[in-house]
Amino acid sequence: MPELLETSLSTADLDRSRRFFEETLGLSPERVGDTSASYETGTCELKLQADFPDDVLEAFNLDAPPETNRGGGAMFVMELDEPLDDVHGRVEATDGGEALIEPRDVPWGVRIFLARSPEGYVFEVRGSDS
Repeated sequence: MPELLETSLSTADLDRSRRFFEETLGLSPERVGDTSASYETGTCELKLQADFPDDVLEAFNLDAPPETNRGGGAMFVMELDEPLDDVHGRVEATDGGEALIEPRDVPWGVRIFLARSPEGYVFEVRGSDS
């Protein structure tokens, strides 16, 4: 069976993205480098990667990262070991992060809210009360 090993999110501001994932969502970095930070999340590593310079993008035949709407069309699901209302409150207070909906029970049997990271990535967040 195929296994998803890593989800890599590009960021124009690594420090701001790290603050969101570490201070707001409570993730602890497994590895931190000059241009990236990696978080062990159980089944798949989450990696924040600073935008690659143009010469690296060209070497891999990739376009430049988008200036806006980096997370357009993508959604990630995270489950955290703490009450959902606590996490929602931190997202609301975070510089650059945004809670898109209030915590609510959904038809598929869990309690969630949606949040957008400073770079525009959308997350479904589940807490320990889900």
